Amino acid sequence: MRPDIPNQADDRIARAEERIAAAEERIAALEAQLTIKDEALQSKDKLLQAQNQALQVKDELIQAKDEDYHLLSAQLCQLAAAQSHARVQVLLGKQYRDGRGVVKDSAEAVRLFHLAAEQGDSEAQTELGCMTFAGNGVAKDFAEAVRLLRLAAAQGHAKAQCALGIWLSSICQQYAQDSAEAVRWLRLAAESGKVQAQLKLAYTYETGASGVEVDKAEAMRWFSLADTQGNFEGAVGLKRLRGM
Repeated sequence: MRPDIPNQADDRIARAEERIAAAEERIAALEAQLTIKDEALQSKDKLLQAQNQALQVKDELIQAKDEDYHLLSAQLCQLAAAQSHARVQVLLGKQYRDGRGVVKDSAEAVRLFHLAAEQGDSEAQTELGCMTFAGNGVAKDFAEAVRLLRLAAAQGHAKAQCALGIWLSSICQQYAQDSAEAVRWLRLAAESGKVQAQLKLAYTYETGASGVEVDKAEAMRWFSLADTQGNFEGAVGLKRLRGM
């Protein structure tokens, strides 16, 4: 046997042992990293759990705050409404109508809207007219609803103008002063930016309803204005008239 063979074998064994030792060190380092990662994940889970609990508590506080606000608002409104403040009567009427801060009571809402409407408040006239039209808290009466909305619309109330125009062009045609009244109110509301009035006016000119002549250009103009406000129906009407 050559004398250098044992030495070469010893060298290979030594190098192998070095590689094994290095591998064991890498394994130990990886295990340490995995332990750190697991601890970090556990800490992250605990942090997320704490954040969720904090958000839940925040939501509960916000809800309690809102309930307290509506209750306090209703109490203050009741005091002011008793002194015949029309605007406060309207606010309190809406709270009773919607059940915010008070037990929902449509009849009480009607009573408060009526008090404010008698003082000439256009918002009250509009809300009372809509409730009378729907028979909500009061007997349904189309004629009275139209009368109330005419009072509000004459003061420039856009919601009243819009509702009045739509009613007079459909279910309440018999209460119109003339064939053009519905279109007059619709135009005023549409010019104020009321999307529903713009759509109704567009359909009116597209079909020639309410005594107007068919006018595709005018119909497109109102559909376009509704579309500009992000209304899908306006976009559809505009495409239809363009033949797309």
